[in-house]
Amino acid sequence: MAEVGLSRPGGLYRTAISLDWVLEDEVDRFSFTVNGPQPTMSRYIAYDTLNPPNPFLAITQDGRGNVVYDGGFPKFYNASQFNLNATVFSQLTGAGKYLHNAFNFCANPAKVAVGNKKILLLGDAAGTQPDYLIKATRGDGFLTSLQSMLRVAGYTGVFKDRLDYPGGYLNPTFAELDEYCCVFMMSSDYSSGRAWITDQAVTDMVSYREAGNGLIFITDHGANTNATLEQQDARPVGFYMTANRVMRQFGSFFTGNFDRVPVNIGFLRRTYGDHALYNGMSNSDTLAAGYSESKVIVATYPEYTKDTAPTLNFNTDGKYVVSVLAVMKDGTTRTFRYLYNVVLGEFLWWRKNDGTTLGDVYDTFRSSSDFLPYIESVGEGTLFGNILRNGKKIATFRRDDINGTSFNWFSGTNVFPVDNDDVFTIAVLTPFSYNKNLEINRFQPAIGNTIDFAKTKFLLAQDQYAGVPTKKVVNEIIEDVDYLFPEYNLTAVGNPARNVSILKQFVAGFVGLDTTAYIYPTTVATNQAKATLTTEPHCIIDAQLNQVFEYVYPQWVLVPDLTAQDFLGFPRFVTGITNGIRFRLGAKGVINRVN
Repeated sequence: MAEVGLSRPGGLYRTAISLDWVLEDEVDRFSFTVNGPQPTMSRYIAYDTLNPPNPFLAITQDGRGNVVYDGGFPKFYNASQFNLNATVFSQLTGAGKYLHNAFNFCANPAKVAVGNKKILLLGDAAGTQPDYLIKATRGDGFLTSLQSMLRVAGYTGVFKDRLDYPGGYLNPTFAELDEYCCVFMMSSDYSSGRAWITDQAVTDMVSYREAGNGLIFITDHGANTNATLEQQDARPVGFYMTANRVMRQFGSFFTGNFDRVPVNIGFLRRTYGDHALYNGMSNSDTLAAGYSESKVIVATYPEYTKDTAPTLNFNTDGKYVVSVLAVMKDGTTRTFRYLYNVVLGEFLWWRKNDGTTLGDVYDTFRSSSDFLPYIESVGEGTLFGNILRNGKKIATFRRDDINGTSFNWFSGTNVFPVDNDDVFTIAVLTPFSYNKNLEINRFQPAIGNTIDFAKTKFLLAQDQYAGVPTKKVVNEIIEDVDYLFPEYNLTAVGNPARNVSILKQFVAGFVGLDTTAYIYPTTVATNQAKATLTTEPHCIIDAQLNQVFEYVYPQWVLVPDLTAQDFLGFPRFVTGITNGIRFRLGAKGVINRVN
């Protein structure tokens, strides 16, 4: 169970439902929203010197990717106030030192540790717009200054504006975002009065942060109103429109128009406390500021404990996304999202290979799959998840509106073993939790070890063949199998004993096929393979311990409680792709080397 869950899993429900919270003992408190932004732990770290002071710099830091929000972009112009010739940190202006630290604060440390120091820099102003372009080198642009800053900080940058995407809207998918350790957004379009980013990109940026990657949002002034977070779509024009479209998913937004003066770092430290964004800066350094900048608003959320957690009642038809932020007793945090469809249509299905949609139970003769998961778009960005067999992972998947659905089958193909009473699950994990099950009712009488002909016929005559004369049951079953699965070529022959032999092999689940895998005879050989193989294999199998590893950037990780038999079936022969060693998979937990 997750640390924080609900009494019923995410999924499709045909009637109204009530849900109680289920919390493990490690949870201290939690916050949640229903069809609202993901609760975060955010705070202000810098205010201006106006009366009253207004926050212009804030951060989110809650165990996922760190986020920086900055309401004044003029300090990053390609202008003389930004030292474009700087080669080391000490030569940077105050704004340069701060942005240097922001890159380090937001970059995914796991990616940086393996050498990924690439940052994606996005801008919504583009084309014939005269001012504030992220790709412009003139005085009020940002390209030269940001390139200089990246160089000093040791990062490489890829600059894109909205015209780099079809349709003219910023639309990076999770797959693109995941190439970078951090994403920087310059929200600097004012005249259009629109948010230049797609809904999928917004959701994928949320998923990107939840995967441990950081975001930086920079903008400037707009209308000074008292609109709430929920009213941001209807807000008047401002530079912040595109940034706010993403930020409100974290409970934050920019607003207003404020004339400021530069703010001293020593003043900020004394008044509001020190922060990693000021690392290496002296108290005499300043953050440049001027006319017409915005302030940032970050949300706070009610907190609950196990004793105060309310019951959730979903009484009307529709989609309900429950987003949770939990604070553990050790101070760490966890985030969870659960999707409930009440009466509303399903978007996950199991389908036969011919496209026929299956119900919740599938009647079959087969010992291997002739069905696959099918996943539609739900307007929630990129979906990530697992395919499970009896709760054990046999594949992973990714689905987005641009590339469709892709699967990584541990077996190397989309064919997997099927036994009676198996339960297969499409389990969406990101950006929410949601399951779709398929129960298997396989005709599989226990005749594999039966020698007596009369007893075999008796066993075959059970279930749907009860009442059929035993002398006819064998031929009738073979006719059914031949009709449903002509590829098996199980046409009955004149010899009854031969017919029974045919059926024994079929219904006993004998795979009878060779396959290949990245399988190694010893743990030492497995570890050597993990050091050289990355994204090519579907998985790596340690035959000595019957352990399975999958590649989760940037390393191979053990798949808990999974054996090779779970996704390859048994008995069958497996040949190592890189070493040519042949193995036989026997009963659960047994792998014997053949050569």
